[in-house]
Amino acid sequence: MTAAGIDKKHAEAHARVIASAVEKQYDEVATKDFVRSEISAVRSEISAVRSEISAAKFAITCWVVGTGIALAALSVTVLGLWIG
Repeated sequence: MTAAGIDKKHAEAHARVIASAVEKQYDEVATKDFVRSEISAVRSEISAVRSEISAAKFAITCWVVGTGIALAALSVTVLGLWIG
């Protein structure tokens, strides 16, 4: 770092901060129970999203079917007026 123009005092301070961050990171090892609880939380979130998607698909299907029925009724009416 001194080659980059940073004086020795600041370079040592940066080195200490980086060393403590790395040390802190390796002190926090994930246990099996922690990983299991995190996986369980993710699975429940995925389940909630799947439910939301399923509800949205049902609503879209209702709109498509309703629009198709309305279009069919309109077509029959227009055809009946045109022929009759």
